[in-house]
Amino acid sequence: MQRRTTVALAVLAALLAGAPGVAVIDVRRATEHDEGHVPGATNLVHTRIAENLERIPQADRMLVH
Repeated sequence: MQRRTTVALAVLAALLAGAPGVAVIDVRRATEHDEGHVPGATNLVHTRIAENLERIPQADRMLVH
């Protein structure tokens, strides 16, 4: 596991456009996710990750929002 890093929006867009092995996990509540999110992000509320491990996509890189 790598350490936490901040990714600028432009870098995120480039990563998602050019790298098929990148997944975005949105750990906010569903209501926050519904208000706006990164296209293609998987919404897994941080308090429910343990019971939803099967929903985490397989990816070379994982970006958590």
